[in-house]
Amino acid sequence: MLVAMGFSQADAERALTSSGGDIEAALDRLTALQYLELFNNGLAGTIPALDGLTALQGLALGNNGLTGTIPALDGLTALQRLFLYNNGLTGTI
Repeated sequence: MLVAMGFSQADAERALTSSGGDIEAALDRLTALQYLELFNNGLAGTIPALDGLTALQGLALGNNGLTGTIPALDGLTALQRLFLYNNGLTGTI
């Protein structure tokens, strides 16, 4: 389930579709995105750079199969809520 507040569901899905299913490329197009909830989706791999999401207030990626290092969150100046639980991530926040 893709929950992308600050955009209509159709806008979020259109960004993902027009990027060929590449989530990182889709996120680059959603610069006004406020909330992204992708918990419990069976996601694997690493978290992409999120530098362009300056309006992002909430990010929920918990309970997936994400691995690797938590990316720098310095550019996410509006971020208030971050959920990364139950993944194989390393690093500091």
